[in-house]
Amino acid sequence: MNVYLDSSAIVKLFDSREPHHKFLREGLLELAPEFQFTSVLAFPETLAAFAGKKYSVNQLNKINALFLHTWEHDYSKIELDPEICNVSGILVRTHRSMALRGADAVHLASALRVGAKRSSLTFVVFDRNLAKAASAEGFPLLTDPTFGL
Repeated sequence: MNVYLDSSAIVKLFDSREPHHKFLREGLLELAPEFQFTSVLAFPETLAAFAGKKYSVNQLNKINALFLHTWEHDYSKIELDPEICNVSGILVRTHRSMALRGADAVHLASALRVGAKRSSLTFVVFDRNLAKAASAEGFPLLTDPTFGL
């Protein structure tokens, strides 16, 4: 089984203070993914999320170093290209009732690229609207259990 992680999942994975951090880590251990995919968009989104949290300088340096190492060695990154942009625009319109944001549509389009056979890719997400859209696209989810999806 492979997984696609959006930025909300990556932040939870690295910050033990986040709700559902332990749930996520245990879920990923259980899935034992061969590949972990994400969009290149996750890089600035994740670093921005870390920068906006109340860490000491030492904590921020430690979490950034761990993330940067993982980014370089563990994630298969999906590039942002014209096809991803076009599919993202379609997804925003398709899932407008779910208020899918542009950046979230990029994540979903990236997952669609690597998970043409939806059942072979678990979408890991902790954003409710993106989780709903990914579910509507047929992806199995690892998400916040309180979403009720």
